[in-house]
Amino acid sequence: MTKKKHFVVVAWGSMGDIHPLLGLSRALKARGHRVTFVTNEAFNDMAVEAGLEFHSVGTLAEAEDTLGNNDLWHPRKGFEVVWRSCVEVQKRMLGFILSQVDAGDLVIIAHPLGLPAAITARDSIPGLKVFSTWLAPNNLRTCEDPLFVGPQRIPGWVPHAVRRWLWRRVDADILDPLTLPDINALRASRQLPSMAHYANLLYDAPDHAVTLFPSWFGKRMPDWPSNMLSGDFLLYDGLAQKPLGEDVQQFLNAGSAPIVFTFGSAMQHAGKAFRASLDACRRLDRRGIFLTLFKEQIPDGLPSTVAWFEYAPFSHLLPHAAAVVHHGGIGSTAEALRAGIPQIVVPMAHDQFDNGARVKALGVGNCIARSRYRAGYLTRTLAELLGSADVISRCREVSLHFGDPDPAGSLAALVEQKL
Repeated sequence: MTKKKHFVVVAWGSMGDIHPLLGLSRALKARGHRVTFVTNEAFNDMAVEAGLEFHSVGTLAEAEDTLGNNDLWHPRKGFEVVWRSCVEVQKRMLGFILSQVDAGDLVIIAHPLGLPAAITARDSIPGLKVFSTWLAPNNLRTCEDPLFVGPQRIPGWVPHAVRRWLWRRVDADILDPLTLPDINALRASRQLPSMAHYANLLYDAPDHAVTLFPSWFGKRMPDWPSNMLSGDFLLYDGLAQKPLGEDVQQFLNAGSAPIVFTFGSAMQHAGKAFRASLDACRRLDRRGIFLTLFKEQIPDGLPSTVAWFEYAPFSHLLPHAAAVVHHGGIGSTAEALRAGIPQIVVPMAHDQFDNGARVKALGVGNCIARSRYRAGYLTRTLAELLGSADVISRCREVSLHFGDPDPAGSLAALVEQKL
């Protein structure tokens, strides 16, 4: 029998980052472990609802500051915004982890943005183990194909020597100058040696790596970490045990299956995209649902055939939808795959370009560049997808991959084997 541990799960990001780690945390608790969830206070209620201990290392005001920065969704500037948002947070994470080291039973599970604190704690206290978590294939560096560097896909014919050179340039010109001063200052606070490259901390330093996506979506690459555990999509959405809101259910009952449009829980700058989406619904004579927490993005005077809601759990909503148009976050992508409906990805930053390419390669949807997201092009793309028997059939085939009734429990068991 596995000795019970205290898991400190260090998370950071938007709902798409938080939900899978909440799912894994719940599964670990169900197996008898103590679990403390560490992230911004914005997610306190979700963690409590999941039955977890919670510790805040960031304020709601800090989260709102980051979300309000338009560069968050810039394909090149986005990571800098994210990194700056968690520099002080790393110190708070480290302080909390060290405060929990009492009986030698502590295990850290970390989002990539929690790894500087997690590895610094591990290197300070012998015996700690750190598991890194990877939500999407693009988060893991590779020289294999497909290879995206930001929004740019590197052609398959580019030799590995050039690909390795590209990564060296990314490190030297972008990542290391941005991250290493903060990482090494954190390590110096514990009298630890400096790290030479940010990539070493991400891929070499953790004791184990865990993928939160399945191999059929992103096959294991030969140059990924050798200490990797292959997981699955953990589609915990926090409210899955609750039915759809009465207003959402009434809209669904009032007519044909709608097209769902969302550009991410953190997006505050999608007004133009929602206007184009409304125009496309009119041209297609289709009903639509717009999802965003920020009503100011929604066009005034929506017709009765298009409704706006702040939130609806995709696990309940998408099985009633005809299609979904979204930003390409890994959580939204996976929920659409599970629902077996066509999807259009409109990538803006981070891993979204790669996720969109994988959706297209699977034959279950298409990908539209943000610069081409106009009513006419969107209308044609949606019409092609919704009118394609091959796409509809392929969506149903892919949805059959979601056969494990408890993927979080299965992954928690794998983690236990490495303790």
